[in-house]
Order: sequence, then structure tokens, then C-alpha cells
Amino acid sequence: MDQNPFASPAAATADSRALGPLEPPQTVRFNLGEEDVIAFSEHAYQQSDSVRKALRSGRNRLLTITLFNFCMAAFISQLQTVTFLVVMLLAACACTGTMALLMPRMQRRNIRKFNKKLIAESQSPGFFGPKEVTITETEIIQSDKAGQQLRRWWAIDRVSATGEACYLFLTPMSGFIIPARAFVDESAYGAFVDLVERLSESSRGDPER
Repeated sequence: MDQNPFASPAAATADSRALGPLEPPQTVRFNLGEEDVIAFSEHAYQQSDSVRKALRSGRNRLLTITLFNFCMAAFISQLQTVTFLVVMLLAACACTGTMALLMPRMQRRNIRKFNKKLIAESQSPGFFGPKEVTITETEIIQSDKAGQQLRRWWAIDRVSATGEACYLFLTPMSGFIIPARAFVDESAYGAFVDLVERLSESSRGDPER
């Protein structure tokens, strides 16, 4: 099987662009690092409905606290001055706004810290290092020094691509990672992503593929 010409470092950029849309089978080779796995986990968390709900819930709690503080300020202002009410309201709004802005950043930092700890505790031989991913009309095959992992296209839950990597999710928190750096340029990476999305979409709901 020929190596994916779009991903080959030996292929000239102009030649790779002249090849047109990719067709299976295609093979990509790369080294998987710790940062790739951490980026995958962060992306998965950001795409998670549970995480979105948690962030919305947190913002709603902050809004509730703000309204409570405002009501308290209004009550106390009956014994104080209008200036006191304004100061209390501005302080409550400033505190709530700051927390709302910092919450997503704090969430990402905690997720990253947790993932680094989890990776350090659960490394298995072959998890990092050289990988070879081959996509065919019916399946994805990942090979490394620990063996092979094969999945049919219909088993892929979804495909999500960023500027750094293409992720083929098996579950909300696991899947195949194909770094963009494995390709000769952005056009090559984009063509590969298009092929992956096309194969995933065409096999959806078809367990024979």
C-alpha cells in the first residue's frame, strides 16, 4: 500500500495539491505525544454537553448571587443612602462579571492539570510514540509497537477537526488522534479531513461498512 502522498514529507507541495480529492486507502504516519492527548481531552471536554450544562449552571448561580446581593443592597439602603446602594450593586456586578469571565479559563486549567496527572499514572507501553493510521472504505486501522486497533466507520461517533488535529471519536472521551503536522501542508490536511468526514457520513447507520 502506497503511503498517503499528501502526508509524505518527500512530496512537493505543488504535487500534493495537484492530486485532487483523496480516495481510500490512505496511510498517515506520525509520533503521538503527551500534548496531543491533552489537546484531545480538552477538545472533548469543550464539546461535551455535560460540560456546557455545568458552565451554564455556574453562570446561572452567579446571576442568582448577583440578584441576591442587589436585593440585600436595596434592603440595607433603606437604612443608608442611595450612594451606598449604587456602590453595593456595582461591587456585586463586578464580582459576578469577573467570575463569569474566569470560569471557563479555570475549568480548562483544571481539566489540563487532571489530564496530565491521569496520563502520568496510566501510561501503557506503545501509547505514545510512532503511529500509523490507515483509512479504507470500511475501516480505520491504527498500528503501533503494541499492536493494531481496528474500527469500522459506523462505529465512529463523530469527526471533529481543529487546526491542530483531526479527532475520530469512538465515545465522548476516546478516539483516534491524527495531528495536522503529519501532513505536508494545510491543503493536504484539509483534503484528508474531507475524506474522513465523507467516509464517516456515508457509513452512518450502516453496520455493514
